[in-house]
Amino acid sequence: MAVLIIALMVLLSSMTFTGEANAKKGKKKMIYYPHIKELVDETLQEMKLHSPEASDLVLETFAQESGLGTALKQYGNGPAKGIGQCERGTFNWLKDEYKERLEVLGMSEVKFEDLRWNIKAAIVFCRLRYFFDPNPIPKSRPERALYWKRIYNTSAGKGTPQEFLKNCKRCIDKQK
Repeated sequence: MAVLIIALMVLLSSMTFTGEANAKKGKKKMIYYPHIKELVDETLQEMKLHSPEASDLVLETFAQESGLGTALKQYGNGPAKGIGQCERGTFNWLKDEYKERLEVLGMSEVKFEDLRWNIKAAIVFCRLRYFFDPNPIPKSRPERALYWKRIYNTSAGKGTPQEFLKNCKRCIDKQK
C-alpha cells in the first residue's frame, strides 16, 4: 500500500495541470465574462450608477487594465492593484472624495491592498473614477476608448485607445 501511495505522489507531482501549462505557454486565464458582467451590473445598481454604458465601460476598463483579471497587480514592480489596476494616489483621493457614498456601500474600511482580491471594491473604485467626470459616458466603444484614455489612463499613461479596443475584442468579444 505504501508503494502505491508513493507511486501516486510521484505521478501527481510530475503532472502539469492545465492552468499551469497555459501559463508556461504564455496563455493567460481571464475571468469568465458572464460572471464578471453580472457582478459589475449588480454592484453598479447597488451604487445607483448603473447604465448599459457604465457597465460596458467598467468591463472594458478591466479588459484593458488587467486582461479581464489576468493581472491582479501591475506587472513588474508597478504600484497598481486589482482588476482595475488602481494606484494608491487615486484610491486615496476617491476614498476621501466619496467618503459618504463608500460608507453607504459598506466600503469605508476598504484598504488599498484589498483591491487586489476584492473585485466588488475594484468595481466601485473604477466606477467612481469615471463618476468624477461630469460628462456622460459615451455610447460607442471607440468613444469610450478615448474617454478611458482621458479620464482613467490620462495623458501620462502608456495605454492607447487602439490598445483598449484590441483588448476589449480579445477579452470581451471572444467570450460573448
